[in-house]
Amino acid sequence: MRQMTILLFIFSLIACSAPVNKVNYYMLYVPTKVSDPFSQANKSIKVRLNKIVLADYLKQSGLSMQINQNQMYFSRHDLWAESLEAAIAKVLLIDLNQSEHMQIIGYNSPLLEQNMMELNVQIDHFYPTDRSTVLVSGAFWITSAKAKKELEQPFFFQLPLSKDGFTHAVEQQRALLQLVAQQIQQELSKLDS
Repeated sequence: MRQMTILLFIFSLIACSAPVNKVNYYMLYVPTKVSDPFSQANKSIKVRLNKIVLADYLKQSGLSMQINQNQMYFSRHDLWAESLEAAIAKVLLIDLNQSEHMQIIGYNSPLLEQNMMELNVQIDHFYPTDRSTVLVSGAFWITSAKAKKELEQPFFFQLPLSKDGFTHAVEQQRALLQLVAQQIQQELSKLDS
């Protein structure tokens, strides 16, 4: 009995001395001061941003990285602080609403109106690579009550990574979404003219 107690004590000491892996959480969307949506009511273009469509592998909470040409690594210790779908939607709403002529409204907003143009965004790839780059690719399409599909546009953007680690990669991923928003704004401006 005494030997059993000593063994249990030794095992509990060993278990307590095992290194604990630290979990890091990353935010793609960082809260900033945004304009009042009611002050944007006089903008000429009003568009509903529908739910972001993510490739299935991007729906995981762990940050991903492409290693080699066709292999993905998913971290168990570096996680998104919120769902990537929600974070990308928030980022796009902020970036797209920087325009003087258009108001982009989230799919669940009480400001939605009948017969608005709709913006759909699909993200197929969104990750850093082992070749010191970070990339985003996918497509967006704009529909309206008048036409079934006004426009469909693929996108691909890539930026270099100058530092190691997920912190810098997430900063660059945020910058990639600004580029996607700029392309969407350009295409929406063409539809308005």
